[in-house]
Formats: sequence, C-alpha cells, structure tokens
Amino acid sequence: MKIAYLSIDDPKDYISWSGLKLNIYKTLQYLNHDIKIVGPFKDQKRFPFVAKREILKLFNLKYDSERKNILSKIYSKKINNIIHDSKVDLIFTSDTYLVSNLKTNIPIVLWLDVTYKTYFNHYFEDSKIHKKSFIEANNLEKLALFKAKKIILTSNWSKKETIKNYKINPKKISVIPFGSNLIETKKTIKKIKNRYLNLASIGVDWKRKGMDKTIRITKYLNSKGIKARLNIIGCLNNKKILPKYINQVGFLNKNIQKDHLKIIKILSNSDFHVLMTKKEACGVVFAEANSYGAFNITNNVGGVSGMIKNNINGKLFNLNDSEIKIGDYIIKIFNNKKKFSLLKKKSLSYYKSKLSWRSNSAKLQSILKKAIK
Repeated sequence: MKIAYLSIDDPKDYISWSGLKLNIYKTLQYLNHDIKIVGPFKDQKRFPFVAKREILKLFNLKYDSERKNILSKIYSKKINNIIHDSKVDLIFTSDTYLVSNLKTNIPIVLWLDVTYKTYFNHYFEDSKIHKKSFIEANNLEKLALFKAKKIILTSNWSKKETIKNYKINPKKISVIPFGSNLIETKKTIKKIKNRYLNLASIGVDWKRKGMDKTIRITKYLNSKGIKARLNIIGCLNNKKILPKYINQVGFLNKNIQKDHLKIIKILSNSDFHVLMTKKEACGVVFAEANSYGAFNITNNVGGVSGMIKNNINGKLFNLNDSEIKIGDYIIKIFNNKKKFSLLKKKSLSYYKSKLSWRSNSAKLQSILKKAIK
C-alpha cells in the first residue's frame, strides 16, 4: 500500500526521536510499502511560541511551543496540498498534532510511546505547567486519537493510561514495543570467565536516569570484592570526583559513525546495563542493551515493564530498593557463571524474538491492513 509518513522533522535523521522515526521508516519499507515522506515542517509562525517557551523557562514553567492549534492548522493545510493527488492509502505518524486538524477520509495510524496527558502526568507531576498551553496541546492530542483508525502504543501501562485519560475504545489500540536504534552488527555472547564485571548506563538526564544510584551500586560491588567497571554514556557530572573504575563517556551522537560504533563496542563488552531510572515512558535503551547480550537492571516505573520480562532479559526493582539489595542480586548472578551465561543468551534471544523491529513487523503489518478495511 502507499503510505504517507508524516513527520515534523526529518525521519531519516538519527537525531529525530533518537532514531525511532528512522527505524519505523525502515520497518515500513521492509514490509514492502510505498513510503512517501511528508515533512519536515517548520513554519515561521512557530518563532513567537518558541520565544515564549524560552522566557517561561526562566519562571520554571513548562510551555509547549509546537502543539499549537494555529500551527496544527497550518501543517494540516500543507499536508493536504501534498497528498491531495497522491492516491495515498494510509497516513502514518508519531506526531499527533500534524493530523489533529487534518480533513481527510484516508485512514490514520499513530505509533506513540505515550499519549500527551500520560506524558505530563508521568514526567512533570512536580513541575509547573503552563495551564493554557497544556489544555490546548491536550485537546489537539484528543482530536488526533479519536480521528485515528488505529493507535499503537509501546506498553500495556501506556494503553491503560490512554484509555483512562481519553476514553478511547480499547479495540483500536495495539501494543508493540520499540526496537533498538543501533545498527545491526554480528552479535556473539562472550564466554564468561573470572574477569571484570562490566556495567553500562545510558541516559542523558543524570538525575532522572538515577546515575547517582548506579554509581553507588558499582561502589558496593567493588566493596564486596567484585571488580566492577562502569561506563556512563550520555550525561556528565563534572562536579563529582569518581573512582577510576567509573568512566564518564559523555554524549555520543548516533549520526556520527565513530560515536555510533563506540556505543556498540561498550554494550558488546557489557554484562549488565544498569539504569535506575525514576521516570520512563518506554526505554529504547533496554532493547539496545539486549541486542548486544547485556542483561538489564532497572526500576519498574512507567512503561519499562513493556520492555523487560523479569529474569529473562532483565530484572525490575522497586524505586526504593537499596543499592545493597540490587548489588547482591548482581553478585549472585555474576558468581554463577553458568546461570550468568544463560541470562546473557536469553537477553539476546528475547530481543530477537520480542523486541526487534523485524520480529514485530508482522504484527505491524496486520494493524496496517486492518486500518484500511
């Protein structure tokens, strides 16, 4: 079928939604659809809203500069002009506000991690939100959700929240997790020997991703005689003086081949990916860790349970579990080399069968076909 893939930015760029749009595009191509990219969209009328967002930041107010009704109408008009004579069978997007005001009979499919109200309730419950901005953005979300023929979300948690917040018919919502945004390379599980325990932790927001707790876990492991080394990718905290066995790699850009391959190299040599995140809608990084055989250690928050199956590809802990409890769990596994080797193999196997883009492509195809009936 011919699919119009709508995107506010360039979906072929790894910067666009951390590479998710690129992999969605590739998956649609893999399913042999004719993909017409419609976008990117940037209108000069955005700038006053962007300026207002930056000013309100000074007052600790969260303001959405993109989800404005006037912009949605401008984008909708541009989209209609582009697809009017294209004989498009289906409209597909992850940017809901692009279709909120779209006047069309062409069926629409959305693929999201979370819907807008869930996003704000989960991430910004302790922050000040510009009320008028939130109401306007949330109304646009509601319009898009009701207009969509099918909605794909990444976890049952996200599905339940969407139904609760927007009273959406559960029958039009499906759950498909996001896959890895790393390029495919040959994956092998290295034989477990008496050696260093290699840990990785990937995230941009130091506080939200719980890096301090991950560091405490690493220190605890070393205090118990386990030679553990930790690579932190994404964020830096120059104020902290850390032991030599903790390496702050910093931000790596997946658009740059050298950086992309460095992420892969670190994960390939990692035994555990430890991310004590406090708030998470999905967590693509869990799929990325599994895709190179790293076992995930994380918290059971938000939509993480859509990515992690306990004792198969990771272990879910409660937010208030101590670094001692988590560290002891890691030590118990690491000291049992046979079990440890099996868990790493299970992690890779689970990724291939449940989390990879290709493994979920048949389910996506079925949803697309149902949408045009």
